[in-house]
Amino acid sequence: MTGLTEDEKESISSELQRDGMTRQRADSWASSFSDWYEGFINNQMSVEPRKYAEYWIDSILFPAGYGTTVFGRQGMGKTNLAVFAMESGLILHKKWVFLQNIPFPSVVKRLMRDRFVEIRSAREMMAKIIDIIREGMIPVLCLDEFDSVFNSLNVNSKAGKSWQAFTWRQRHFSVRGPLMLYHAVKSIPPAVRNKQIGGEILWIKPWEEERYLSNPDLPYYMRIRKANIPYLTHGSVGFEIDLDFASLLNRVSGSQEEVLDQIEDIMKELEEEKEIKKEEKRGIELTCDSCGFSWIYKGKKAIARCPNCDHRIDLRSTTGGGGA
Repeated sequence: MTGLTEDEKESISSELQRDGMTRQRADSWASSFSDWYEGFINNQMSVEPRKYAEYWIDSILFPAGYGTTVFGRQGMGKTNLAVFAMESGLILHKKWVFLQNIPFPSVVKRLMRDRFVEIRSAREMMAKIIDIIREGMIPVLCLDEFDSVFNSLNVNSKAGKSWQAFTWRQRHFSVRGPLMLYHAVKSIPPAVRNKQIGGEILWIKPWEEERYLSNPDLPYYMRIRKANIPYLTHGSVGFEIDLDFASLLNRVSGSQEEVLDQIEDIMKELEEEKEIKKEEKRGIELTCDSCGFSWIYKGKKAIARCPNCDHRIDLRSTTGGGGA
């Protein structure tokens, strides 16, 4: 199997240029990705030295059952680290599927969609985790720009408590990670800094023209190489914690398969309730059969009154008209 077509490479280059990159650099990155992708789909890629890569990818960045936190100031290459780590994980592990929120050019998203699954919310994340496990694959989480999602200020909010509940129970879903990326230490919640939640905390450090990932407690450092897979540096996907994991996970029990079935049923119920609330918020359109006036009724009573003539409308016997 071959790499990308010329049109696909041009499309990637164009998106990278619109993102602020020069034509020369954009063309070069699109071309190198084409070579990498051809090797990847033909199972010709390797990560060397393998033991060193497995140590960092399997044990430090994407461990089973708990998260890892990385911080580095703006421009230090956090997103590059995430993409480099994910592409290394793809080569090392054929069953890993990454759930991530990094913006990629449209061609890259299409080509990598089976292994790089974009998620924008906790609900979407949980649904994808269930699908991936049922397909016999392993879900791996990588969440960029996490300062705006789970931080020192909102750790005790409903969303913050929900995320903590997920991290405490995620091992039951065979989830690896998440790798969470922050701009500053002060944004990292104290419970994460104290390792009450998650595992290692690492930072990106510059040395001459290189970038390294380090932690004084670890015996090694990791050299961060340039990612082969192009991403958009000024784009944003975002991530919203829109699911109460504490309530959800307290309602399930049994084997992993039984728990996944229960979670799926509960999430369907929550979605239905959400749609009902939307309908209630939108209200219903009524037309007074006495004066012809139309309006949106958002009340909860069975009897509505026309705002124009005060005519009574019995909602139990009519919708959109009628009177009493």
